Amino acid sequence: MAMILRENLWLDSDCMLAHVNGENHEDDDRDLEIAKGLTELGSGLCPDFDKETEDGHTDFTARRCDCCGSTLAGSRYRFVVFA
Repeated sequence: MAMILRENLWLDSDCMLAHVNGENHEDDDRDLEIAKGLTELGSGLCPDFDKETEDGHTDFTARRCDCCGSTLAGSRYRFVVFA
């Protein structure tokens, strides 16, 4: 049985898409920043949001991204880290 190591982590759109879809951006510095954050969060990082019901998703906030640290306003998506 998987154990939750960390919960209630909020990732911005760039970090979420990089983790879920493997998307990269045209900015190498941004890609490195995101990759570093994802590595630090670990391989047990899993989405914990439902886009259809909006549970675990917010459209507009300046909340700090728990992956890259960005406070630029935008969407945030909830994640958990399993052991």
